[in-house]
Amino acid sequence: MKKRQRPGYIRSVLQSILSPNSTTLAGFMGGGYNVLDPRRKIIDRGQMFANKATANQLLNGGLSQIRTYCRHLERNNPTAQAAVLALDALVIGSGIDLEPDTGDDATNGLVRKIFYDWMRSVAVDGSDIYQIQHTAMRECPVAGEWIWRIIPGGNGPINLRVLPLEGEWLSDAEGASPANGCTMAAGVELDRYGSPVAYFLVPPEGGKPEKVAAASIIHGFEKKRSLQARGEPWFTPVIETLMNERDLVDVELKAATVTANIGLA
Repeated sequence: MKKRQRPGYIRSVLQSILSPNSTTLAGFMGGGYNVLDPRRKIIDRGQMFANKATANQLLNGGLSQIRTYCRHLERNNPTAQAAVLALDALVIGSGIDLEPDTGDDATNGLVRKIFYDWMRSVAVDGSDIYQIQHTAMRECPVAGEWIWRIIPGGNGPINLRVLPLEGEWLSDAEGASPANGCTMAAGVELDRYGSPVAYFLVPPEGGKPEKVAAASIIHGFEKKRSLQARGEPWFTPVIETLMNERDLVDVELKAATVTANIGLA
């Protein structure tokens, strides 16, 4: 297969797109995220999060809210939307292919044919592998992670299909599970060594929670800290900066309109 780019490279691309915005926001305050600080104007002052230390504790306390801010930016902020699209184009491009190298040309050709036949309709809805690759990449800045559920189905030797899911499908449950000694970290059940055992999926539109074995889930995210079980949205450090930037543009446009009206009068 083609060489996989390191997470640090992808992050540097995103930072270069958002520069200088990406370097203007200060570090964490009180062990949490600036965007969740109650002294900031973009959130309710009545909210206060405890000073937590581990990555899972921090994400348990604010992942849903951070993700909501990031999705709002992607929908309404042209800078954020351009960054997501540019990152997708730079990293995924026309798609990431499988290039077998078994040492035998006949075997390589057979593997390539099987893979290409499978990837043309790999998703449950009939999407090909390239479409869900683009979707997964665009989820990283706004959700920090991408989730593929592997389910039986399909034709040919690879009797599997992929169901792409958003981070909202994972429950925000946390705490100990006394039945088997595992720990819950934002919807992911971890064993005593921090390895995923199961994922708790809850349909955002409503429905019963479902416990899915970790072997049936492909969960991609940039692990920045030890035992981290969920991804942190890449827009997190620049949420407030991008919102303030948009406010500044709106104020400047309003000021220009008022000035023009005064001159006309």
